[in-house]
Amino acid sequence: MLDPYYLAHCSDEIEVLFADLETSILEDIARRIHENKYETTSTAQYQLNRARALGMHDSEIKKQIADILKISEKQVSDIITNAAYAAVDSDNLIFKEAYDKKLINAFEYDKSNLSKLILKGINATNGEIRNICKTTAKTAKKLLISSLDQTYLGIQSGAFSQQEAVVFAVDKIAKTGLQWIDYQSGTHRRPDSVIRNAIRSGVNQTACKCQEKNFDDLGGNLVATTSHVGARPEHAAWQGKVFWWKKKYKNYQNFEQATGYGTGAGLGGWNCRHSFFPYFEGLSNMPFEHYSSADNDARYELDQKQRYNERKIREWKRRQAVNKAGGVDNTREAKKVREWQKRQANFLKAHPDMKRNYARESISKRKVMLGSSAGGKANNAAGILIEKIDMKHVDNYIYKYENEITG
Repeated sequence: MLDPYYLAHCSDEIEVLFADLETSILEDIARRIHENKYETTSTAQYQLNRARALGMHDSEIKKQIADILKISEKQVSDIITNAAYAAVDSDNLIFKEAYDKKLINAFEYDKSNLSKLILKGINATNGEIRNICKTTAKTAKKLLISSLDQTYLGIQSGAFSQQEAVVFAVDKIAKTGLQWIDYQSGTHRRPDSVIRNAIRSGVNQTACKCQEKNFDDLGGNLVATTSHVGARPEHAAWQGKVFWWKKKYKNYQNFEQATGYGTGAGLGGWNCRHSFFPYFEGLSNMPFEHYSSADNDARYELDQKQRYNERKIREWKRRQAVNKAGGVDNTREAKKVREWQKRQANFLKAHPDMKRNYARESISKRKVMLGSSAGGKANNAAGILIEKIDMKHVDNYIYKYENEITG
């Protein structure tokens, strides 16, 4: 099985990387809007200037995405591989004990049998990330074109001065960010949010497939589900319970029917933090609690409030950075950052059992260098400055190594 806490945080480092990419792209667009000469430019000359800006912007974006993919694809491969083996190894501790108690007939385990399933999961997840990167590049290009054109036309029409038009355009992109419609429902999502969902789903689904094969090989029938307080309401009904999988047994419910396992909305589906593990009556205990609807719903609402505060902190940090890059006063944005940070601190103080996740409030763990004004010696080969130590996330490191030691 995989612990819900691990699934909640397995994508943190890659998520921050893509959040910083979005901010850097927006900063680059803002700089190009600010640096363009509009009032003294003919239409023909403006078209040349715009084409030049687009070419430079597109080139820098492609380089940055290529560098990020080199980092993220290796990390995704490591995360999925380690998680899949860890999930099966955890299950096999239970299967081995069941074999010793003669509850199953055989116990044979060969890790190499899982390699194809793991590779399939890695390729699928990295393929989705590459598609997200392509969408990011296309969205950035469209945003730069529309921003430059709107600014130029606003100045040429006499409706705005150059300063007014630039401020309006920069503030607009700072506010909206890079959004695109990525779901049939029409939901707008940012790159880091889509990446988080893709990685979490890829990790959990691959681990579940490996566990499923292991169950078939060893003959398990009863399964128990993990749980976490604050689960989405439709998952709260079945978390922390025992089910039969292959053969009907006593009054237990069918695992697939009850949990929706194998579907996008069920256990192991879209952005799900639940997992499962073998259960044997008279041998196994239930380390995960089945929370009451009232307790779960109350925590779910608190989690949603914390996520909202995190999004607002990052939004105002992004708007501050983009306005600064575009030469626009960012005093209001800086004040808003402090206001939302204070609101988050007060909220967590009132609920001390909740942990602060600094990664989800940050846009600048890694500084991405884009554009002509960002060059120079500060640019390393990958265009990224990576902090060697992040003490604010020491709890995540402790959790990681605790699990390795326990294993």
